[in-house]
Amino acid sequence: MQHEDKSKEQLITDLHDLRKRVAELEKEKAERKRAEDALQESDDKYRRLAESIPGMVFQYVLHEDGSFSLPYVNERIMQYAAILPEAVMAEPALLFTPVHHDDMEMIQQAISISAQTLHDFSLEHRLIDVNGQLRWFRVESRPQLLSNGDILWNGVSIDITERKLAEEALQQSKAYLAATIESIPFEFWVIGPDGRYTMQNRICKERYGDIIGNRPEDICPNESILSIWQDNNRRASSGELVEGEVKFVFGDEERYFYNVVAPIRDADRALGIIGINVDITDRKLLEAALEKANEELESQVEERTKELGAKTRRLEEFNSAMKVLLKQREEDRTELEESILLNVKNLIVPYVEKLKKGRLGDDQMTYLTILESHLREITSPFTKRLSEKYLGLTPVEVHTAGLIREGKTTQEIADLLCVSENTVSSTRFHIRKKLGLSNKKINLRYYLNSLAK
Repeated sequence: MQHEDKSKEQLITDLHDLRKRVAELEKEKAERKRAEDALQESDDKYRRLAESIPGMVFQYVLHEDGSFSLPYVNERIMQYAAILPEAVMAEPALLFTPVHHDDMEMIQQAISISAQTLHDFSLEHRLIDVNGQLRWFRVESRPQLLSNGDILWNGVSIDITERKLAEEALQQSKAYLAATIESIPFEFWVIGPDGRYTMQNRICKERYGDIIGNRPEDICPNESILSIWQDNNRRASSGELVEGEVKFVFGDEERYFYNVVAPIRDADRALGIIGINVDITDRKLLEAALEKANEELESQVEERTKELGAKTRRLEEFNSAMKVLLKQREEDRTELEESILLNVKNLIVPYVEKLKKGRLGDDQMTYLTILESHLREITSPFTKRLSEKYLGLTPVEVHTAGLIREGKTTQEIADLLCVSENTVSSTRFHIRKKLGLSNKKINLRYYLNSLAK
């Protein structure tokens, strides 16, 4: 009886232990289920995150035996390769199928170095998408050494084709800008906000050498020129457009330039200054030659007039001889005038025409047009007759009348003379009044042309 009681107690104890073990197993099962759910939730979050990234996300494993596998790739790969992610994971080599053949060796070398050093790698490569279009990608990947000796790379490959195309367009734009600057037929330079030269063209380099990175004081040939440069640069840096003729002395040589210095601004931000120097030495020499010829002519005429006056006083009784001298004087004058006219046409007009065909700014073209108009006034018999017949016209009125005769409009005359249209209209009124055309329906241009006949 005592033995049976003991067996019963043991059975109760074993049953209690069994129930306790079952409870522990149920608890372990619940904990494992929670862990599996957490892992599944984490995996789902990772996949959702990977699928939301605008690029190809992948996991790449290199096994100790040299083989490799792809535990995961997102569905973005289907935009660039005509295969499903499952096919890629079944045959990992398919991942590299659309890669441009010229970039394959570079990718394999990057993976090999990363496997040896366990360093991250990033590179840019080309890929042929499902439509046969060439696209650019940037790959960023980080290696991880697993406990079993395998190496896992987590990586992302982003499409950078648009950026590459923009970079290519920018490079083409820079090349076009550089070619344009090199084609400018006069000195061109740019100074940055730090006061150093950042750009120059070939013509500028021929005179001053390579000035990039230098300051004006580093390359200026003498103090007098440096003073002009610094003053012009200071004014341009403060926002002023500086332009005008300057004379530079290089050793024993004098050169004349039409100099323009302007500020470079992006909205309210100063980026530096830009300058051009148009060599006008030849034009200045022609102007000097013309002025000297005029002075010599005036001197000769004055001297001749004095001589004729003296002969007139001494030989009044010899009227016939005087007429011969006067005729000779007129012939001399005509010859001199024809000589000047010929020199102007042969020595000056060709260079004016060449300048007109050059790449000049609006202001330069305006000054050149005025110069051409003045030359025509010097040589035009119309201006001479108009001045002689109507001595009451002022020089401005004579000049305006010449432009009217050429068919210039009020707006064009105002632009050429740098005055307002109201001023031109007022001048036209005074011309008509002095010519006796007030209140008469006579075309002023037609009338002026009739005077030149």
